[in-house]
Amino acid sequence: MAKILRSNQQELPPSKESIWGMALGISSLFRMWLALPLGITGLIISIIALNKVKNGEAGGRTYAITGLVTSILGIIGVIIVLLIYGAIFAGLFASSPEDFFNVAY
Repeated sequence: MAKILRSNQQELPPSKESIWGMALGISSLFRMWLALPLGITGLIISIIALNKVKNGEAGGRTYAITGLVTSILGIIGVIIVLLIYGAIFAGLFASSPEDFFNVAY
């Protein structure tokens, strides 16, 4: 829903937290080895930014929501990758070691 401003009102500039939350969230999508810490940090900072926007202390609601969504997606991506790696390694080591190292050529 668009915000209607009166002639004497100005929209607040985006807060630093909302911009940082968005940057960390987007980074968590592309940096798989750092996605979990970046995603968690981006999630926390985006929640702080949304609270500031809600209280009218700062602007940048769109940036904060973008940071929130991308942080959650980055965390979910890491969990999926870890589950896949866990299934692969569990399958590799499920058989006996003799079967694993005795490969017929």
